[in-house]
Amino acid sequence: AQFVGKTIPVLLDGFGNREGFLHGRTPHNQGIHVAAPRRLNGQTVDVLVTASNANTLTGEVRVLAEAAE
Repeated sequence: AQFVGKTIPVLLDGFGNREGFLHGRTPHNQGIHVAAPRRLNGQTVDVLVTASNANTLTGEVRVLAEAAE
């Protein structure tokens, strides 16, 4: 819960189980599911953390989130 609402760098390292999501790792090696286009796989991007549970975080790419506002 300490990361919810914060923007953190995330290395996107694989495709998520849900359509439209990639899996990534934070600098603290936490798993995070990110709503992001497939073309960003393998890149490090700023992610706004939107939710957390016991094992993973969920977020969205910050640049894309700002463009939608």
